[in-house]
Amino acid sequence: MFAPDKGSKTRQRIADEAAAARDRVSEEAHHLRDKVAHSVSSKKETLDEQLETIVSNVSHKTEDVITSLEKKLSELKAKNKKYQKS
Repeated sequence: MFAPDKGSKTRQRIADEAAAARDRVSEEAHHLRDKVAHSVSSKKETLDEQLETIVSNVSHKTEDVITSLEKKLSELKAKNKKYQKS
């Protein structure tokens, strides 16, 4: 047979390359995990900001509606007094 190296050397080389591949995969997995965690965190912050904006807008709209209803109520009270005098 014409083998380039002894069997023990070949097995060691295969084991070393497998360990290096395992380390690369592990490193990539950690990198991907960190990237996903950062992305999720960023999206959560964006969602929180959007929710805060919506709540603020709804609060302003609610104040506008209440003011409008109070004005209408005042007008109705004035009309009611006018009709009661008649």
